[in-house]
Amino acid sequence: MVGFFIHGCARRVIVVTTKQPSIINIGLVGGGDFCREILEKTTAVYEEAEMVAPILAVVDPDPTTPGRKLASQMGLLTFDDYEQLYDPRYNIHLIIILTPQPEIFENILNTRPSRIRILAYQVFCMFWKAIAQEEQKLRERTREMETILNGIDDFILVITPDMEILEANESFLNKMGYTPKDVIGKKCHQVYYKIDFPCEDGKKDCPLRDVVRNKGPVRQIQTRTLPDGQTRYYEVNLYPIWEKDGKV
Repeated sequence: MVGFFIHGCARRVIVVTTKQPSIINIGLVGGGDFCREILEKTTAVYEEAEMVAPILAVVDPDPTTPGRKLASQMGLLTFDDYEQLYDPRYNIHLIIILTPQPEIFENILNTRPSRIRILAYQVFCMFWKAIAQEEQKLRERTREMETILNGIDDFILVITPDMEILEANESFLNKMGYTPKDVIGKKCHQVYYKIDFPCEDGKKDCPLRDVVRNKGPVRQIQTRTLPDGQTRYYEVNLYPIWEKDGKV
C-alpha cells in the first residue's frame, strides 16, 4: 500500500511489502571484488523489500577472497569446487560466473546437470552495468526529490501501513523539534501522541484505517497538545496511490 498523509502541514507515504520465498536459487563462481559488490547490493535490496535473497552459495578455491569471506559471514554456502553446486541437495537453479577465464565457463557448460542454467561472465557484466546505470539515474532522481521535499513547508513523512515511520522531511523535524533518530523506526502514534498503542480510543480517528476502508482520499481535522499546553489543529489529507493490480 502506498499513500500520502498531509498532517496539518504533514504528509506521509505508506508502503507495504511482503516477504516472499526465492523463486530461483543462485550459485556464484568467483569470489573476488565483483562477487563482494553483488552480495552487498543484492542483500541490501532484498532486505529493504523484505524478500529472501536468492544467492545461496559462492565458489572460489581461495577462502580469503573478499566475496567468499563475505559469503561466509552472511551464512551462505561456500565451496572450493564449482561441481559441489551440482549436488541436488542445494537445489541450485542458476550458476553465474564472475570470473573472465573462458575455460571455467566451458567446463561448467560441459559438466553441469541439465536442470542448472548458466550465465557467462561477459553476459552478466552487460546486465550489471545496465543495472548500475539505472541505479545512478534513480539515485539522482532521489536526490532531486529529497531537495524538493525538504524545500516544502508541509510536514512530509514516509510511513508503512503498520504505522512505522521510515522518513521525515526537514520541515517536520525542525518545526517539531525532532532529530531523525527520534522519529525513524518509531510508530506514528509514538511520535504524535506519545502512546505505545494505535489510536483506537475513539478520540483519535486514524486516517490510515479510513482510507483502507473507504478506498479513497480522506480528510480530517486533528488536534495535538504542544509541550507548553497549547492545542494545535492539523488538517490531515491522505491520498492513496493505486497499483496496476488495483491494490492501494
